[in-house]
Amino acid sequence: MDVLTLSRIQFGATIAFHYIYPPLSIGLGLMLVIMEAAWLKTKKPIYHQMARFWTKVFALTFALGVATKSGWLPAAVRSSPRFPMCMRRPSPAFIWLFICCSRR
Repeated sequence: MDVLTLSRIQFGATIAFHYIYPPLSIGLGLMLVIMEAAWLKTKKPIYHQMARFWTKVFALTFALGVATKSGWLPAAVRSSPRFPMCMRRPSPAFIWLFICCSRR
């Protein structure tokens, strides 16, 4: 395989990790808050058991995301050569955002 194909495979793998782990961590965090709130409100032990189990899964996914850096650094480094080309002319969305935010 040539270098371009290997680079594309590596980029796909890092983006796949980035696509999986951050949303999974965010969703599990929300689930944990809901389970803990249900346990505090009802005092049913099943909610506490669920929260303890999913806390372990959350810790594992968070650790894997941190260990792999969730793909953000390699993706940022690979897209940085194209960044100046993209910013030659600002997009209308950015202009609208800056106009709306500066009115405060």
